Amino acid sequence: MARKRISIRFEAEAHTVEGRLLDYLKEHKLLNYRDAIVRATKAYYVPWVYEGELSEEELRSLAQGAIEELEFRIFQIRKHFLGEGSEPLDMRTLPPSPAERSSSRSDISRETPADHAPASRPLSLKDVIDHTNVDPSVLDDF
Repeated sequence: MARKRISIRFEAEAHTVEGRLLDYLKEHKLLNYRDAIVRATKAYYVPWVYEGELSEEELRSLAQGAIEELEFRIFQIRKHFLGEGSEPLDMRTLPPSPAERSSSRSDISRETPADHAPASRPLSLKDVIDHTNVDPSVLDDF
């Protein structure tokens, strides 16, 4: 099979949320720009990439890894910006998910979510933290 390369280029106006994000990732000296983008994207999408190609067991394993990566990052954001640990949050205080939002994708708003927020959303990392050897108080550079 011939080797195939895939390339992607990001551009955004510097004053937009997307532009500031790309600038932060590019200029932050502790981050590897490419690795940060690939790591975040993999955690968000990799189970879907292999759907239909892998066994159910392999997909479950990929999904579990992605969930753990995303939950750990959520924990880091809570700890760093909200001063919280792994305690559960009141779902009514969380902003709506992108799917629940009616505003544009680049808009960061503080809308009040509907009271019918899904209860299945992860609330805590206690189990993950209790079963790993990672120090959750150390905020890595994702």
